[in-house]
Amino acid sequence: MSQPNVSIPAFLPFYEHLAPRADAESALREVIAPVAGPGCLEDLLDDAWHGLVAAVEGQSFRTLIGEFHSFREARGLPMTDSGDEALTLFGEHLRDADNCRAVTARYPVLLQRLETVLRNSLDAYAEIFTAYAADGAALRAAGLVPSGEDGGLKKVVLTGSDPHNDNRQVVHVRLAGGARLVFKPRALVSDRFVKDLYEAAEPYLKHSLDGCIPASVTSGSHGWQEFVAAGPMETPDQPARYFYRFGALCAVLGSIGASDLHDENLLARGEHPCVIDTETMTRADAGVENDSLPHVIMNHMKLSVVSTMLVPMVDPSSPIDINMAGVGVAGDQKSKNLTRPVVRDNTTDNISVKWEPVTYKHHGNVSRLGDRRLSATDYFAETLEGYFDALEFVRSGEIVKIVDAYPEMTVRSLLRSTMVYSRFLDAFTHPKYLGNPEEAARLLGLLKNMPEYLSPEAAEYARKEERTALFSGNVPYFVTRSDSTELGTTRGAFPGVYKTTPIEMARRGVELNSARTDLYHQFLLEECFAEAVADDDPAGLSAESLFGQVTLARARSGDWWQGIARKIDAVSVPFEGPEGRETGWLCGIGPERNAPTMTAGNFVSFHDSGGVVTFLERAASRCKDAEEAYDSARRGLTSLLARYGESLMQTPESVFTGASSLLLATPSRVEDEWLGRIAEKIDERAAAGSLETDLANGPAGLLMALLSRTGDDGAGCDEEFLAKLRELTLAHLRAPRSAEWFDVAHGELGLRWAVSRIGRVLDDAALVRESADWLTERLASGGESPYAGWCNGAAGLLLASAEMLSAAGREERLTGKDGRLGELVGKATRIPGERALDLSVCHGSSGVVQSLIATGRILGDESLFSRAQDYQERVLATIRRHGFFTGAGGRTSLIGYMFGWSGIGDTDALLHLAVNGSHSDSALSHIPVALSCGVLEGRSAPGGS
Repeated sequence: MSQPNVSIPAFLPFYEHLAPRADAESALREVIAPVAGPGCLEDLLDDAWHGLVAAVEGQSFRTLIGEFHSFREARGLPMTDSGDEALTLFGEHLRDADNCRAVTARYPVLLQRLETVLRNSLDAYAEIFTAYAADGAALRAAGLVPSGEDGGLKKVVLTGSDPHNDNRQVVHVRLAGGARLVFKPRALVSDRFVKDLYEAAEPYLKHSLDGCIPASVTSGSHGWQEFVAAGPMETPDQPARYFYRFGALCAVLGSIGASDLHDENLLARGEHPCVIDTETMTRADAGVENDSLPHVIMNHMKLSVVSTMLVPMVDPSSPIDINMAGVGVAGDQKSKNLTRPVVRDNTTDNISVKWEPVTYKHHGNVSRLGDRRLSATDYFAETLEGYFDALEFVRSGEIVKIVDAYPEMTVRSLLRSTMVYSRFLDAFTHPKYLGNPEEAARLLGLLKNMPEYLSPEAAEYARKEERTALFSGNVPYFVTRSDSTELGTTRGAFPGVYKTTPIEMARRGVELNSARTDLYHQFLLEECFAEAVADDDPAGLSAESLFGQVTLARARSGDWWQGIARKIDAVSVPFEGPEGRETGWLCGIGPERNAPTMTAGNFVSFHDSGGVVTFLERAASRCKDAEEAYDSARRGLTSLLARYGESLMQTPESVFTGASSLLLATPSRVEDEWLGRIAEKIDERAAAGSLETDLANGPAGLLMALLSRTGDDGAGCDEEFLAKLRELTLAHLRAPRSAEWFDVAHGELGLRWAVSRIGRVLDDAALVRESADWLTERLASGGESPYAGWCNGAAGLLLASAEMLSAAGREERLTGKDGRLGELVGKATRIPGERALDLSVCHGSSGVVQSLIATGRILGDESLFSRAQDYQERVLATIRRHGFFTGAGGRTSLIGYMFGWSGIGDTDALLHLAVNGSHSDSALSHIPVALSCGVLEGRSAPGGS
């Protein structure tokens, strides 16, 4: 007999009291004996016993730590990490069965749970041994047990998988001859389904997927899998094949709505990415039909590679803010939101439980060449190749035949993330909940917020099943069938929960994915894989980017925008609305925005996808080929605003990300009613003291945009509203801020710029003069930005200085013999040495170009247009050699305005207008970095003129 290996040895007498080895012997000896290898019976009994002891420890250790400290304090012993006197005495105390019974008497919930867990665990072990005895012939026929292997079982080991359905877990089984198997307490029909998919895809693929799922056998309600161990590749030609296969998996499984294929459900098995858990290959759905653009984008997100968890995805707003992608990410991830209980000083009198931040690391799913961990982003081209080859299989329609052939396949239904349940199970080990049944019920009552699609009756059914499972230490496990709309567990089912069966959803997914362009699919992968780009690689995927390659090779300054417009349109999601084609985007909006890697078209501000319309409108005003793209995007934005526009009112004052941003996104279509609502919301936020106070996010930016529409006499806007914004802007000058003075977006310069415009447009010379005086003093004091861009660099300072000094009649401070114009232009247009460039409007080269154009218009200096053109040519030459990014290192495909390609394209279109003689106020009146939102000529909105 071997002793259990436990985390807190002093507590072992308590564990053994509740789970004595004799219980394992009496329950299991007879079922183990027929299948045990020579001399292995006692060891197998020990394995089962150790599993029982581990279950007791997992439920009781926090209670026992509390009991220990009460015991220690009663004896006047200190809490110290330099000794174990009290802990040793407590261990001796627990050797008395009466003392153990006294502990469990104080914690009736704990006792009830442990009795249930131990009873279920003994049954589960018995099922494994009984199943092996019954399935031996099938296992040999399938090759899972070698034909010469007749020595019986040697060892069973719990894998640490989540317990489901009366504490059943996945178990590793080792045979006496050395072979290993995996026992799964569910049928593995879905393994056969996936294998059939792989076989059908074979004619379309350069490299077979045959090794990308373990061999398996299903027998009744359980199954056996080939044991798969993660292992490295050995030769340099293997990684390309690995990632080709991974790309193929993304296309095939993404198209049918597969999910939950995270890091623990995929192993890097040499040159094969091997899916080891197939319970979520399809999904039922209670969501929306494809009856509107917002709904179509939602369904595209569900039924695409984005939702498989195979590819990198992060949601910083979620409790689970880590990347759990199946593709594998090297390095540690430190969560800001997740914590876990950790026992500290487990062998001293200072023993305690600490809740510590989770540091998450991928292991078996990270591909390796020898000892070197590989980065998926280094093999993006191979991933794309495998994806596109498999996409042809999807488009062939053959995949639907396989889906239809499995009508009774069990499909797991995820009502919540498993990690959410795990956090409740962790909390449930606190003594407060184990000692008082009412407190235990209260804790389970905190698990609210059922999915909205559940009817009250279905929600109550699901809630009851959740609580029953959690009370006995299980992660709830819901299922449906491929041809069913019911929601069930092993104990029964509730009918009609879903609108769409898994088969119907898979068919819908194949149809949607088949219809989208290759560029659309590349775009999704590029957006997701950018999340895995290393911090020291800002160029990221630019060499393979859909906005690079041919588009970049052909680009010329002032002529680049047309290719960008075509690409943005090509990656859109279309819907045929009542007034014609509508388009939106399933896309990212960039890091540090508290948004997930991919969003379903719901970020509609100018900063994000709303700014796409800004660009396409300008493109359409100069190119007939872009008219259809613009009209579709305009109609699409209208639909998306109807669904998501209210969210912009959370920050109504922001001219970039809030409700006010429509002044920049669609200046010709902002209605007085919308402005009225903005005014009301700003009043509410002002009264609550919650207004932002900088230019980019506060009322000052809105005021500047409105003043740019009013004309020199201030007409064209509600005077009372302007007065309120003026008052707020002047008050915000005094607000404390951490940004440097020269930061246009967030520092004092932006506020002073706004005040200068107030004075110029509303005829307050004192404000103009004071702003110019402040700027002159600051320019003379030094301490300017080391950056080049608009947001907080030389370009922004140049633009603000031009308007502020010109308004005060002091242009010579810039343009005179001793002026700063040449110096600031030089700083703004300086291109760093051999490295990737940021192309964005906010921080990068596009903000520089727009600033030069706007400054040229303010000063009447057309030479600045030529400087902008020359700079743009140098930018293009640099990024062809060294790569690019948009707004943040590693992001190469964002399409929003301030961080992405719509802003880059719009900037180049502005440059085209400037250098080709379109210098009229109307043609160049809408320059976003100048916070000007004049209405473009050349096209009229519906109902407009």
